[in-house]
Amino acid sequence: MSYKTKKLNIIQVALLYALIIVLFWLDGSPISLVGYSMIGICSIFTPLLSLSVLGASNYLPAVLGVSPFSISLGIALIVMLLRGFLHKPARSRVVDVRMLILLPLIVLWSVISGSIQNDMSFTNSMVTSFIAYVVISFFLNKFECKNKAIDYLMVGVGVGVILAILINFGIPGFESSHFARLAIGERADPNSTGLLLAIFSVYSFVQFTNKINDGLRKVVPHILMLLLGAWGLLLTQSRGSVLCVCLVIMVYILFTKKKGLGDRGLITVIALCFFVTVVLALTGDKVLGVLWDALYEFIFRVQNTASVDGERLYLLQKSFESFFENPLFGVSLSEFEFFAGHIPHNTFSDYMVTNGIVGIMFFVIMFAVPIISYRPSRRAYELYIAYFCYFVCFLNTLFYSASNEKMLVVLLAILIHLVEVDAESKHRLKIKNTEN
Repeated sequence: MSYKTKKLNIIQVALLYALIIVLFWLDGSPISLVGYSMIGICSIFTPLLSLSVLGASNYLPAVLGVSPFSISLGIALIVMLLRGFLHKPARSRVVDVRMLILLPLIVLWSVISGSIQNDMSFTNSMVTSFIAYVVISFFLNKFECKNKAIDYLMVGVGVGVILAILINFGIPGFESSHFARLAIGERADPNSTGLLLAIFSVYSFVQFTNKINDGLRKVVPHILMLLLGAWGLLLTQSRGSVLCVCLVIMVYILFTKKKGLGDRGLITVIALCFFVTVVLALTGDKVLGVLWDALYEFIFRVQNTASVDGERLYLLQKSFESFFENPLFGVSLSEFEFFAGHIPHNTFSDYMVTNGIVGIMFFVIMFAVPIISYRPSRRAYELYIAYFCYFVCFLNTLFYSASNEKMLVVLLAILIHLVEVDAESKHRLKIKNTEN
């Protein structure tokens, strides 16, 4: 009998959040290994919790020089191996071999270009991305995750909302690593945090619109997640992430076929408006003040396009100049920094500058083409969430480069898995109808 996924329950989420917040507070001390071990034990009994740990990896500390992303992949791999001994493995479906071929090729090319440049940092990142894609793809196949995978992943990503609350209300032991903006996690980068909260906000919005006619009980959790996610995103002051969310939501509204607002949906909207009004009235200036300050600072940053990281358009121009001068093997990031005054400010420029024309081709085929080739039909509601979470992550790579290609690879693996499951289900239905 193959393993069947279970729904997340409040106790599981509370326990996982408690463990992750404790790990964040411990800040990479040796005792953090105990926390990681406890999460690993929980994941053995509920394997999809491994995806939640992966989603929260940006918030977690490194231990003994091992990154939290690698630790979370290790937990997923160990769980997969142990469940193979404890249970009969599920029937494996074919993994998309195109990606399994494409990733090793760019890893090989990055080794060649890195050797020429005497800089293997990009190679290390690509090797991690390749391992992540392989582990997550086989993990999803083994446990027949279907549409539960993205839910579990977002549980981990949503930890950032809890940490944002703890930081902004001055809880001892919790503070942002950036003096002016919300920066959570090992990278201590507001834009990296903004990416995760952008994905979380899009996920919550799609869930909210899908369930708006199902009554208050089902829609309230998602509207609360949306409000908290958007609030946290605003606190990061990440202009690119906010723009990505707005663009993806516009595309979602325009290109998905949604049912009209029914009576239950209308009642839900009225009740939510009443609830928000009451909360704001009771909290007075405390909540409104924080929101207004965050909005004011965000508008100020939008009006001032230059940042401490350098003018974005200037860096993009310099990236193309560097590419045309070194179109085949590219240059190292340190050479580009000497040339332009700063490293490239988005993942596309990273690939173009460090790997030349091959880097551009890889970025387009690996990450851009799926936006078109895996676009769900208007009635494939179960694919909407994974697709638009991937979409907002992809757009973010064009604005910033904070290891977001790793989360992009994870979301791509989930999207491809769901597309394959959907195609398999349609094929079975077609055979069944033919037999009848």
